[in-house]
Amino acid sequence: MKNINKIALIGGVVFAVFDAICAFLAAFALQPFVAFWVAIAHVKLTGVGIESSVTPSTFLGGIAITFVIGFILTWIFVWLHQKFCCTPETK
Repeated sequence: MKNINKIALIGGVVFAVFDAICAFLAAFALQPFVAFWVAIAHVKLTGVGIESSVTPSTFLGGIAITFVIGFILTWIFVWLHQKFCCTPETK
């Protein structure tokens, strides 16, 4: 089996980078960011007060949480892929 932990580390970093991008957009371009997610989710937000609450602690906490989630999800995906995808002679 390939080193699952190294691949999962990359997955965790990718998740954390996406979280950092989201936090940056929420802090500095809130209205376009909300419009983008409204279009993606196909919902209409009416009567909802929208404000940014990105602080240094929520930024770092979000990155840490998404890194851990990304690491775990990537690890599980790679483990399942290596366990069930290939025949023993191609591993």
